[in-house]
Amino acid sequence: LNYQLQSQGLAVSPASSAIVDATIIESAARPNKETSGIVIDREEDDSKEVVLGEGHLSKDPDARWLKKGKKSYFGYKAFIVTDSEDGFIRYVEVLPANTSEVRNLEGALGPLKPRRVYADKGYYSSENKELLRRKGIKNGIMYKAARNKALSRLEKVFNRLVVTDIW
Repeated sequence: LNYQLQSQGLAVSPASSAIVDATIIESAARPNKETSGIVIDREEDDSKEVVLGEGHLSKDPDARWLKKGKKSYFGYKAFIVTDSEDGFIRYVEVLPANTSEVRNLEGALGPLKPRRVYADKGYYSSENKELLRRKGIKNGIMYKAARNKALSRLEKVFNRLVVTDIW
């Protein structure tokens, strides 16, 4: 869309800050009665994927299973980057639904180079913080509590500020 606007002489200025988020897109092709290989959303560990079962049967070979809450989805996950000022979509990457958010921040940003990136706690990891630091991008990723360790008061304040800035 940005390229089409630019070809018509309408310039879209680069985003000073960007919001990264993911959404689930269900496949139009239904799977063959089997819910194998389901990844539980937001329960992924930094080192491994949580997968229930193995194998894959479907008329849509690229779609995958994802369980979010109590509901299972078969399809894709769209990683969307928007401009935090005006909400224009700057970049979209569509991958199988079982793709982890925490491992896909670099791919989700694509060629964009905003000054700051805002994201929910699904993107929180030391690797993503290092990625942003290495690229010279300010970190606006919400903190995520570790197992048996609550967020500090300062981390909670930071999360509230991020939420009020972007949502």
